Amino acid sequence: MTTRILITLFFVALILYSPWGMVLAGIAIGAFYFKNYYEMIVLGAVFDLLYGAQGGVMAGYGIMGVVGAFVLFVIIEKIKKELR
Repeated sequence: MTTRILITLFFVALILYSPWGMVLAGIAIGAFYFKNYYEMIVLGAVFDLLYGAQGGVMAGYGIMGVVGAFVLFVIIEKIKKELR
């Protein structure tokens, strides 16, 4: 439990200080490591709040982090079921 919280705080720091590719790779690794890592969807929302396009949902780009995190979550969960 403590490890999960510390890793999530590390990912928040990644969102603040790293390029998006490192954030994506880190969160994907976290999703493989932890069972049901729902925090990645919340982290996608945080990413959108910080770096989302102005105009938001009306322009179609305001929720890309959340949608991307959800899609990544579903894909990784399916892959984890196949590997276990």
